[in-house]
Amino acid sequence: MRRLVTILMFLVAGIGLGFLTASAAVDGDLGPSRITNGPWRTWLVSGATRVNPYVRAHFALTGELPLRSSEVFILNANVDSEGDTLSGECTYRIDSPQIATRWWSLTVYDANGQLIETPARRYSFNSRNVMRGRNGDFTIRLSPQAQPGNWIPTGNAGRILVTLRLYNAEAELGDNISTAPLPTIKRLECV
Repeated sequence: MRRLVTILMFLVAGIGLGFLTASAAVDGDLGPSRITNGPWRTWLVSGATRVNPYVRAHFALTGELPLRSSEVFILNANVDSEGDTLSGECTYRIDSPQIATRWWSLTVYDANGQLIETPARRYSFNSRNVMRGRNGDFTIRLSPQAQPGNWIPTGNAGRILVTLRLYNAEAELGDNISTAPLPTIKRLECV
């Protein structure tokens, strides 16, 4: 009887540990499949034809259809540059140098991955409609209150996700996505 209890304990511990490590790998918190650069996270081989089962599982769970990294890098941020969770109740300043890509877009979503419905009906900026500085740099503000310049309303959405899509990135950027200069996200104030 004692032996049976010991076997059951090891079996339960093994299943639990297996579930936790597989879950962490699918979420991208474990293993080499995920790249982090400041607040931004992306999958290294998201659009490749040969990917590990954890990457496949991640995209099956999210319903995303990844393109090859030569076509687009999709970077997500659910934390600011200090590592604090992004909230629609706060005001953030996103500062970016000019991005070495053919086209880019920056979009804000709620915690469920849905666009945040607000009276302003503004959800994103891209390389064609953002107001820029003299050097091609730009600043975008995320806030529940109206802001001057490039502003995306967050409508007090609770937790938010910022997605940066880089289409046809220059080789220098694509080859060094983990160290390339990307936008910073700084929290200014919260309601």
